[in-house]
Amino acid sequence: MAESGKSKKQKAYRKTPTVFQMEQEESGAACIAMLLSFYGKEISLEQLRLDTQMTAEGCTLEGIGKAAGKHRLKAEFFADNPEFLTEEAQAPCILKTGTNCYVVYEGKKGKKNRRYYVNDPAVGRRRLTEDQFIALYDGITIQLTPRKSFQKAKCSFFSMVRKRMKGEAATILSLFLIALLLAVTGVAIPFFAALFIDGVLIGKTVTWFYTFLGVLVTILMFWIFFAVLKKNILLKLKNKLTVISDYRLFQHLMKLPFSFWEQRELAFYESRIEKNAQISRFLTEEYIEMLLEGFSAVLCLLFVGNYSRKLMLVSLCMIGFYAFLPLLFWKSISLWVQKAEHRKGRLTEAVFGGMKATASLKAAGAENDYVSRIMGYLAGSLESEQKAERLQRVLDVTVSGSRDIAGILVLMLGADMTMEGTLSIGQLVSCVMMTAVILKAAGEFLTHFTGLQFLKNDMKRVDDIWRFCEEKEIFRRPADPQVEESVEDTEEEDTEQEDPEQEDPEEEVWEEDEAETEAEGEEDTQEAVGDMDELEEEEPTEDTEYDKCADEAEPDKEIKIHKTAVSLGKKTDSRQPDVPEESEDTDQASKTDETGEVPEEMDKEEEPPITELTGGLCLYNVSFGFGPSQKEFLQEITFSLKQGEVMAIVGKAGSGKSTVLKLITGLYTPGGGEITYDEKQLSEIPREVFYRDVAVVGQQTRLFTGSIRENIMLWDKNVTEADMIKAAKDACIHDVIMKKKKAYDHMLLENGRNLSEGERQRLEIAAALAKNPSLLILDEATARLDVLTEQKVLSNIRNRGCSCILAVHRPTAIRFCDKIVVLEKGQIAQIGTHKELARTQGVYRRLLQNV
Repeated sequence: MAESGKSKKQKAYRKTPTVFQMEQEESGAACIAMLLSFYGKEISLEQLRLDTQMTAEGCTLEGIGKAAGKHRLKAEFFADNPEFLTEEAQAPCILKTGTNCYVVYEGKKGKKNRRYYVNDPAVGRRRLTEDQFIALYDGITIQLTPRKSFQKAKCSFFSMVRKRMKGEAATILSLFLIALLLAVTGVAIPFFAALFIDGVLIGKTVTWFYTFLGVLVTILMFWIFFAVLKKNILLKLKNKLTVISDYRLFQHLMKLPFSFWEQRELAFYESRIEKNAQISRFLTEEYIEMLLEGFSAVLCLLFVGNYSRKLMLVSLCMIGFYAFLPLLFWKSISLWVQKAEHRKGRLTEAVFGGMKATASLKAAGAENDYVSRIMGYLAGSLESEQKAERLQRVLDVTVSGSRDIAGILVLMLGADMTMEGTLSIGQLVSCVMMTAVILKAAGEFLTHFTGLQFLKNDMKRVDDIWRFCEEKEIFRRPADPQVEESVEDTEEEDTEQEDPEQEDPEEEVWEEDEAETEAEGEEDTQEAVGDMDELEEEEPTEDTEYDKCADEAEPDKEIKIHKTAVSLGKKTDSRQPDVPEESEDTDQASKTDETGEVPEEMDKEEEPPITELTGGLCLYNVSFGFGPSQKEFLQEITFSLKQGEVMAIVGKAGSGKSTVLKLITGLYTPGGGEITYDEKQLSEIPREVFYRDVAVVGQQTRLFTGSIRENIMLWDKNVTEADMIKAAKDACIHDVIMKKKKAYDHMLLENGRNLSEGERQRLEIAAALAKNPSLLILDEATARLDVLTEQKVLSNIRNRGCSCILAVHRPTAIRFCDKIVVLEKGQIAQIGTHKELARTQGVYRRLLQNV
């Protein structure tokens, strides 16, 4: 920075909001979140994980620069010593403290005993001496400042509540109507009490005694009725919100990409699902209840003002005092609440991780160390909660004491007005009663202030899941007969009024959408890397119009677009020039008129929907990478599988075997190339057909509590008893099942704990075979079987006639296959039969020698 840029403002200490990381790799994303929040824009940590293109190693400098550019922050990078930082850098900024580890530098205080302040996403705010600071600093500073186009965007608490209450306007309106009736009856009680005191007790009008008593009892009964009605509506609203929010959350989770599930542990989902139910409970039992009581308090305040402006002013002053109190505590309470939630998350992760690794812990004799670690997380969580609750207790005591003082003050002022004759005794009693209602409603907010902070934090954590885009539909969508019929009618009308020079309007719209998308993508890319001399520019990957439209087009629209380069009805293959389908498409193309339009009779031709797969598979130049900023892990994967063939994919650990299988099953989307099944892409195959004819058995067994029959048939109505028994026999598990007391009705414990590992694997193979698939994928699915049983199972699979792909290591299983694909470092090293590859010096031969 230039010397002229120095100023006291630049050297000043600036306190930033704290955002805690859940993992060490998130420190860069958390630091960006702190600075964005400091400048007035709240972005979730989950979103910044994506924006920084975070990998297993963390956030790179390039990723931080791109994320900053996306959110309209200018990023400047400096590589200097601590003296440069302390004299020139403008707080707040990001400091690199290690390999992909970062903290936020907030500035320094003091002249003689100078202290440096950093906001560490791992532990929170830290105060360091000069020596500690120099040891921490890694020599790289990242200065993030808002651009002119930067816009503030705070995550409002009320906006989050409004989103959850969407569609419940009628229920909320009915609750406020009941609250109005409750407020009227609540005000009527002190009002009639004043009349009773002044007219009956003081006026000694005995004849009105029972009349007033009856009126008060009637009003009280109405009040009880409306209060019970309000509670019942709130209970139903809570149950409804819980069911709907849980349903939407589960539905959204199931539609997220497989990569989302791979990157997170079970504790992540468990904590958010639990919080989702807690949010619905707090909203109805606490939050809405406070709003309704506030409605009654407003009406009481108006009645007090009708009696005496002085007493109304006292109530308003107390409300103002209550509103001022949170300003003293909310930052501290929010910080400790955030710390408590962060430590709770670490505790949950540690508990779940230890449960999964119980065998390893016992084998290493590390049970006591694990318990000590758990207790450390628990102590930290309880400490944070205790400090937040301690501040809340201060608020509670202050509210209780001020309420008593306000009551005494109202009574003294009212008594003075009564002695002056401006207020009757009955009116004084009525004012005291209504003032108590007002102060109680105002105090309820402060009593639940910490709970509101927990609620806001919980809603943010749950809403993080909603920021992830759902997986695009990769299968062919089922056609709606009514839609097809209307489309045909529309096409007939268009044909009658056809203009030979008129272009298809839908194609024009799609072309405009493509141009806008490309322009926006180019602008975002330029913003992300603009004004950053230290970052290298990357060429954005561009999709063709066909690729973008095919993912989002409706089935009827797929038929109407004829000018695209590739027909969605029939796919041509440039690699097979002698295939009859291509010549047929060429003949059809020659029949188009000069305007490029397809004749009407050809326009109505449509390839019939696919009803089954035969087991053919082809991968051509398939590439795949785990992240946009990472190098492609798989490169130029090309092989084919004929119907009924058995293929083995072999290679060292980490060579890409499981990744290839996940690409074939559709769990991963290829970064390049194409995968076809019977010469059809996934976009041409209905979902139900694909999952019926393609079966997968993974490395880890996943059985559920239930009968063996249920675990094999999986409630599929198309699987018959004969299919189940034949599948069990082919998986060599039938004899084991029949030895059980109830045979196929024998109950399994969670994950089949009452079976051996080999029996669990065979049971999962039986469940896959019960669907009679045409393509079976086994990812180390026979690793726990003995050699003889493995050979029997594979022989039975071959006799079924279905195609099969194995990821195996045993030579006995490899020799059984018709074709072998050898992978090394994400590329195909060799392809051939066992005899061919064994005679050749190469990767396969070395693998056999190692085995």
